[in-house]
Amino acid sequence: MAEASANNSWVDSYLDALLSYGLSSEYAGDKNNKMPQSDKVDADRQVYAKYYVSQIMQLGEEGIQDAWSKATSARHYGEKDARLEYLSWRVWFMKRNKARVMAAEQQALDQEDLAEYKLDKLEKLDLSQEGVSDEDATPKAAEQVHEAFGDGQMSPQPSDPSHASAPKAAKGPKPSRLQQGAGSPPETPKSDALAPKTADPFENRVDGLYIVLISLHGLVRGDAMELGKDPDTGGQVKYVVELARALARHPAVYRVDLLTRLIEDPKVSPDYSQTEECIFKAEEGDLGGAYIVRLPCGPRHVYLRKEKLWPHIREFADNGIQHAKNMVIKLAKAHTPCELYAVHGHYADAGEVAALMSSTLGVEMAMTAHSLGRNKLEHLLASGTISKAEIESTYKISRRIEAEERALECASIVFTSTAQEIDEQWGLYDGFDKKLEAVLRTRRRMGRHMPCMVVIPPGLDFSNMKVDLPDDPAEAEMQSVKPAFASVTSPKATGKSLTPKGTSSGTTFTEDGPGLKPLNRNMSGMGSKGMGSRRGSHGSLTTLDRDFLRKQVETQTSAAGVALAQYIKEDPPIWGEIARFLRNPRKPVILAMSRPDAKKNITTLVKAFGENNTLREIANLVLVMGNRENIDSMAAGSNKVLTQVLKLVDSHDLYGSVAYPKKHTQMDISDIYRLPYATRGIFTNVALQEPFGLTVIEAAAHGVPTVATKNGGPVDIMQTLHHGILVDPTNSKAIADALLRILTNSSLWDEYSNNGVKHIMSYSWWSHCKKMLEVVEGEKRFQTSSKMDKRRLSGDWERAALGMPPKLRLPGSQGSDMNRLGSTPQLSGIPAIKPVNPTAARISRASMTDMPESPAGHSPRGSIGNVRLAHKQQLIIVQHDGGFRSESAFATLQQAVNAAHQSDGQTAVGIATLLGFDDACAEIKRVGMKLQDLDVVICHGGADIWQCKNSGDGSTPSGWEADTLWEDLIEWRWDRKQLQQALSKLAESPTLISAPTQALLGNMSPLSKVLASPEQDKQRGIHPHHITLELDAEAKMMLGGGSTNGRQGAGKAGAVSTSIVDRLRRRLRSNGYRAHLTLQMVPTEGDGGHLLSRVHLTPVRASRSLALRFLANKFGLPMQNVTVVATPSQVAGKDGDMQQVSSYTSDLAELISGVVKVFVAMPEAAETGDLKKLDAGDATSLERLTIKVGSKLFGDRVQFVKAGPTVAEALQADSKMSRQNTSEPK
Repeated sequence: MAEASANNSWVDSYLDALLSYGLSSEYAGDKNNKMPQSDKVDADRQVYAKYYVSQIMQLGEEGIQDAWSKATSARHYGEKDARLEYLSWRVWFMKRNKARVMAAEQQALDQEDLAEYKLDKLEKLDLSQEGVSDEDATPKAAEQVHEAFGDGQMSPQPSDPSHASAPKAAKGPKPSRLQQGAGSPPETPKSDALAPKTADPFENRVDGLYIVLISLHGLVRGDAMELGKDPDTGGQVKYVVELARALARHPAVYRVDLLTRLIEDPKVSPDYSQTEECIFKAEEGDLGGAYIVRLPCGPRHVYLRKEKLWPHIREFADNGIQHAKNMVIKLAKAHTPCELYAVHGHYADAGEVAALMSSTLGVEMAMTAHSLGRNKLEHLLASGTISKAEIESTYKISRRIEAEERALECASIVFTSTAQEIDEQWGLYDGFDKKLEAVLRTRRRMGRHMPCMVVIPPGLDFSNMKVDLPDDPAEAEMQSVKPAFASVTSPKATGKSLTPKGTSSGTTFTEDGPGLKPLNRNMSGMGSKGMGSRRGSHGSLTTLDRDFLRKQVETQTSAAGVALAQYIKEDPPIWGEIARFLRNPRKPVILAMSRPDAKKNITTLVKAFGENNTLREIANLVLVMGNRENIDSMAAGSNKVLTQVLKLVDSHDLYGSVAYPKKHTQMDISDIYRLPYATRGIFTNVALQEPFGLTVIEAAAHGVPTVATKNGGPVDIMQTLHHGILVDPTNSKAIADALLRILTNSSLWDEYSNNGVKHIMSYSWWSHCKKMLEVVEGEKRFQTSSKMDKRRLSGDWERAALGMPPKLRLPGSQGSDMNRLGSTPQLSGIPAIKPVNPTAARISRASMTDMPESPAGHSPRGSIGNVRLAHKQQLIIVQHDGGFRSESAFATLQQAVNAAHQSDGQTAVGIATLLGFDDACAEIKRVGMKLQDLDVVICHGGADIWQCKNSGDGSTPSGWEADTLWEDLIEWRWDRKQLQQALSKLAESPTLISAPTQALLGNMSPLSKVLASPEQDKQRGIHPHHITLELDAEAKMMLGGGSTNGRQGAGKAGAVSTSIVDRLRRRLRSNGYRAHLTLQMVPTEGDGGHLLSRVHLTPVRASRSLALRFLANKFGLPMQNVTVVATPSQVAGKDGDMQQVSSYTSDLAELISGVVKVFVAMPEAAETGDLKKLDAGDATSLERLTIKVGSKLFGDRVQFVKAGPTVAEALQADSKMSRQNTSEPK
């Protein structure tokens, strides 16, 4: 009876509800009221009457007797009580009969099994006696007979170990349902789905793996995460912290760094101002483990939401590059050499950071989006509650989408949680095409790339869950791996953990027992055995739960045992916080847990609950919407959602049926999930779009059936766990129907509950990390071992990929078409592409005095000792946009040279230009400067880096050489010939130009000039990493398709240049070509106010900005010691305010971003002239190239100085300060 009482103490409140609203409710009202009830009301009453009966039928014997006693003691209620008394008696009688029948069946089964076992033993005994004399066999046989039959015990275990695996002996008696418990999950067999099929790729690895994770926004810390505090601190924060811990436990991984933003805002916890936080450490005293590393990104003193971090992305990337490089060096010095294995960005902002870091460090990049901008834009527009302008202003959605496209360009692997994310979300992006990706992986192409999309279910940390879960097969497999770098005596090898105090791997269940170790903890913290399989069908903790816990408590200290015993006797504190909202707290709980965000769709759930009388009758709604102090002080979006929820509660009069607690801790989360399990309730996640769905998995681990959105991650989760129903999140009726279906069907509830626990190890962190690392390793080997296919793909498929019509005749092609396989017609007027010697192409016929073609004693590949830059402490780079800017730019360059001469030879000077090296040298000589005064020339838009060499004695310059290491780095995913052929098609493609343009094309159309590169003549050859497209006024007019701009009237093009670059970039991305595009506007004389537009195409890893970072990384210069002198054409604005800085190139923002120091040399007069005199399209394009610069965004590192001697003075002062900082001991 004690067990029944423990299981069914909650039924008292049900009985009260039954007396008031249940089976006899037709007698509770005024008997004189003869008004007929509607069919709807009768149907509702029938549903919840049946529900109450089913609940009573599941009670234990003592609970039914208590219900009968209460019914008989309330005789003043009249006839209704007589019916209840009779019902209770009948249920009690039926339960007793059912128990007797089941006991008889079980006894019969036991006898049958015992008989089979005895027969089996006799058969084995007979076989064992064959060939043995009677005298020898009799004593032994008698012993075995006595052992077999003994004194009639059921299921005796064979004494001979060799018989332990006999099929008959293993069968044994089947436990009855009464013994097992109606709601207990079945025993879960170990799955062989993750059984190793091949040798582990990390077996006997010499170098450890060093992995860098990036999660830029939100409040990130290892312990007591403030999930839900604001829109940026949600499931992603929890995921990346747990991923870092889990990866660090992998035997092949030595160190994991999770890079996030450093925040010194007094409004948030000082934890976020710690530069480094250890969250897992395998061995004391070494550098291994998992760490949260916080780096500066924007103003430190203020916490910024993610939409305001975009101007500071390159600053964070610069700091990340410096940290990763220093850590690799530090690990090597500590005699634990590690390979920087991968950079893994999470979300769009971190994805762009990872792209920048991988481009500079030359390491593999992976990305996990968590949510996507294009998908969010579609849903927000479909909701009709916000305009596109408001979306752009609030979410900076265009900038986010562009960051995601840039990440796709550089990522080798993109991890997703579901297949739907690949098909319906990533499929919206230019940089990914599923069909093209499949073809390119079959036939590798040097110049084309699509990232590998891999579905890996998200991992889940079970260590803090107060549940019992099945064994994880992936854990045993990974623990068997023994890399050569790991000592067999280290904690990593032996499986021990020295997790720092205060992390979630070392937290306790209750605050009353600070010394109590977690009970549900295996050696790694990623699989646990605690309470789940011993849970009863109704109560929060059954008698078996208590017995199990008490046995474990015996091994703890007495004080800890007292604390846990107190915990067992009482409900969790968070249940009390929830109960104070509810009239009847023991009704089944419909739980929703998320931050108060519009896309989480909480209001639709409240509406579904409020509009359904049956749901309101039999269940409570619990909304855990993060933590809050005051609704008015919350973010605008959260404030709006909470206000809407409160209004819905009021309009539907849901007081006493809806709970919305203000606060909860991380340790309360498992107890919150256990509440719907204890009350046989349901968890809900009806977000408009759920990219990940970790809460759905957590609910399954606690045995809670789930109703979830059909949009996003829950689709695949349900296919794996089979523990709930998918619904349309916008259909409140469908949500209510799904909830009722599970609540009112006891067997379905049990099935979903058991399924979730049974299959949950598909989402363990061991499984997640194992799959993730194997995918990265496989991709690395695939990239390095696969032979690139130099041939073209089939012509038919190629046309489909490029969006070409079946046949497209080109002007002057004499009937040639693109149906021919492996061929491309040559545009008239464009020289054929011929292979050239790479060295000759780089040299571009520069003069012998400046650059020997075959210098004697050529330096070894990659050496840096004989170049002057190797001995400098500071680098000054002056922006040079073209020959038309030489006068002003080189005047500033001369000031930089003068400042360098005052630095005792510690400062190097160079230029970053869009010109080729020989043209840049000619311009320098033309203005009267000496080439030997420079140390480095970044030319061809970043495609080349030339460095001045020293003579043998190191005193004088001896010539110039191209940086071959840079050439190797930028060769990644670049094939000039393939790109040139694609551009030849795209230049005439209807997708790039308008239909009327085709009629305007002649035998020598301006479009034929589009691919005529200035570097592409017989004397200079073809530059291997630089393509230039020139668009004159006529070409821009045709490519613009006749779009108009109001300033000049009809017939004048709009912002054609920038629009063409955007369209060209999208077309290249969609066809798998990866390139960096820079737009240059070149003034021309006598062209009627038009500007010549040039589009510079370089490898995706090559740009003027990335070349700067390569030089700093190669020569060990801190990026803070690199100074960029910008030479804009115009600066407008008041002193102290944000300045409007105009440029003739589109990469100015890239050049001045990051941690580099910037001096903006303000021209005395605007060089762009009167924009009103320009063509409307060119004027609009120039306006789009204008950026805002000021201390508000960039701090003190950006200074405005007047062009002239003031520049030299400022540079001298800065150079002196940099040398002092460098010489200070650290």
